Amino acid sequence: MSWFSWLWNKMKHKKPTPTPVPVPVDNTKVWDFTKGLSTDWRLSDWVASGNTRYTPSYVKYIPGVGLQLRLTQTLLNGVLSSVGAELSTFELCGFGTYEFVLRASSSSPTADGPGSAVSGSVTGAFSYIDQHLTEIDFETLGDKPGVVYYTTWIGPTTNQSTSSPVPGIEEGFHTYKFIWSKDKIDFYVDNVLQQSHTQLVPTIPAPIFLNHWGTGDPAWGGLATPGADRFVYVKSVSYKPA
Repeated sequence: MSWFSWLWNKMKHKKPTPTPVPVPVDNTKVWDFTKGLSTDWRLSDWVASGNTRYTPSYVKYIPGVGLQLRLTQTLLNGVLSSVGAELSTFELCGFGTYEFVLRASSSSPTADGPGSAVSGSVTGAFSYIDQHLTEIDFETLGDKPGVVYYTTWIGPTTNQSTSSPVPGIEEGFHTYKFIWSKDKIDFYVDNVLQQSHTQLVPTIPAPIFLNHWGTGDPAWGGLATPGADRFVYVKSVSYKPA
């Protein structure tokens, strides 16, 4: 056997290098945004689907209150544009308990002021990694006030979605918690179990996300409301590994 033949034969039978499995943090993390925004978080600066641009300037720290995530929409020459806010952890988190204390999107320019949901808005608090290989969502929609949606993904086309009525989510702070184990995901609002997902349970650790984005879709978030500023407020996020 020639040297070339030997090398070619060896290359043909070489096992492919396995893709490394992401390693999650193994300690409890508590991010108290009333005291500031830590360097554990990345501020998004990109254009997402639906022509929403995420800009770091729309994430504002309010001392003693937490984070304000702003959303605006404009309609110019028939073209809808949304500018919203998003941030995510650098670290990956796996099985465990996730908790978010936030006020869903409303028209209130202050954390404790009166305000209502505005069509064309989506609030998200979730775990996500590329191509939806892991995605576990809490979402609220501007055209569906008082309803929380719970969605899990294990790939770009495979998801399970449920919802439940939770009055007042746009009027003040509520605690959103999911417990992710290898067999199921339990979703809670204000410590009341709302839904359990057992059909599609992701396994890959992922960053934690918060976002506030705009839509003009009557099927998800509602028709746009140009000229109406709206705001999400976040007091804290925590993660406790299983």
